[in-house]
Amino acid sequence: LCGKLVHKSIDPPVIVVDPSGRFVIPVIGAHWGANEIALELSRILKLEPVITTASDSRGITSIEQLARILHCHIENIDDAQILDSALLRGEEICVYGIDSMPSIVRGKYIVDGGKCRYIFFVRSKNSDIDIDLENTRIVWCKPYTISIGVGAHNDTDANEVAVAIREALDEVNIDLSSIKCIVSIKPIVKEVANILGVPFKLVKLDEINSIDDICLTPPSPNTVKYGFRGVAEACAIYGCSGKAHLIFRKRVFRRNVTIAMASCRDH
Repeated sequence: LCGKLVHKSIDPPVIVVDPSGRFVIPVIGAHWGANEIALELSRILKLEPVITTASDSRGITSIEQLARILHCHIENIDDAQILDSALLRGEEICVYGIDSMPSIVRGKYIVDGGKCRYIFFVRSKNSDIDIDLENTRIVWCKPYTISIGVGAHNDTDANEVAVAIREALDEVNIDLSSIKCIVSIKPIVKEVANILGVPFKLVKLDEINSIDDICLTPPSPNTVKYGFRGVAEACAIYGCSGKAHLIFRKRVFRRNVTIAMASCRDH
């Protein structure tokens, strides 16, 4: 790994299994997904996970993990460890810019309330904050915009697609205000985008087949039969018009609708 690492905020997670096949160990990016991957591998391979980060060993969600859960980019990453240390000391972190905290988050996080010395602020276009900046340490987190890819059967109606999209957004704690666009090969989905008040992109076969991403789920035999390399996931990535990261793999909702989501990495 020497000479290949750049910064913890952008380096990919690295996990190793020891030669004896007993332990799975996060080496790089513990707070950036490596710990979760190690735990998943330990369940699949029946190995012992070696988790050494203080916050995880004490059941506390780190600042970096919180950013991943809230789908936002930490702008002053070097200050994250200051808030992490505060959490380990049992101090409170006030979180601004969100309506509620996802249930999976652990630690002394307070949403839009109280007076805290440490603040995690999720920026948005209309967000504002009235605090004493001189006596407060703030970690600023800018939300990623989200592209939604949609696949649907020919007899699916717009309301069914809209409900599926809302269910998927609720599952990953993403607000409609973060949606950059909805992308599909089905014209009916434009009606859904109008209902939800977000932009729509209608794509063609050659456009989504141009997407070459190593994270795409291998296409089903039926998809290949119709000449597609993929639909929902490829549409989600296409909608970002640049660097994208799949955050929600294709999932079937209500039997007729397939949803996938990608975060657009504009930062």
